[in-house]
Amino acid sequence: SGHIGKIHLRHLENRGVKCVCVDGRENCLEMLREPGIFAFDFVLVATPASSHFEYAMRALELGQNVFVEKPLAASSSDVESLVSLAKKKERLLFVGHSERFNPSFERFRKMFCEKILRGTLKSIDFVRHNRFSVRGRDVSAALDIGVHDFELFDELKRLAPGVSWKDVAVNFDFSRDSVFEERFVCAKFERKDGSEFLCKERMDAPLVLGEADAIEKEHDEFFGLLALPPKERLERMLPALESALFAVKMAEDYSTIPKSAK
Repeated sequence: SGHIGKIHLRHLENRGVKCVCVDGRENCLEMLREPGIFAFDFVLVATPASSHFEYAMRALELGQNVFVEKPLAASSSDVESLVSLAKKKERLLFVGHSERFNPSFERFRKMFCEKILRGTLKSIDFVRHNRFSVRGRDVSAALDIGVHDFELFDELKRLAPGVSWKDVAVNFDFSRDSVFEERFVCAKFERKDGSEFLCKERMDAPLVLGEADAIEKEHDEFFGLLALPPKERLERMLPALESALFAVKMAEDYSTIPKSAK
């Protein structure tokens, strides 16, 4: 019944999905212990990040399909354990990195793919400044909000495998204690004549009339995967899980090396 849980609930109910909401660790685990009583199609975990692993692991052990809000877990070893169990059980494990479905990022991704053919990629800057909130304080800022941009960076790398990434300056600037809101991604390119051009998009741009929001698109993807045969579903979900693992590993680096360059 937290912030993102209520958003998921609203979208699911708008789709006609019948939801059973459980608040509190003991109540949730008690319900999952009785899989014969509650015939779930899937379990959605939207609890504090530090508890994602426990709930997701328990649900997978009981043979449930699982949707987990980002980050998938608070450590890369826990992420790997969840992915391994999902493969073994042939269950869907879906991680809620909704920013990849953000219409703003979809516009940026399209421009990025077009402009990378016209010049050499020199740098990418991810900026994510959020005002103070009590939410997410059970984990580091890197795990709470940095994972958004780490995961988006991994997707951009997949879109441009021919880029010499060691020559690209990639900067992450994130804060959850800012006095103002600012979120954008900007890529700089260089033409053969040495001139530069940019590809930039605000990540908090308002929706265009009639445009679906990121959560709705994310749910489209989830239900599309859920409808597939288990083996095909597994193949389709692995790239997103690899990106989720990459994001958590990046967050671990930021969390353990306080003076590392942004």
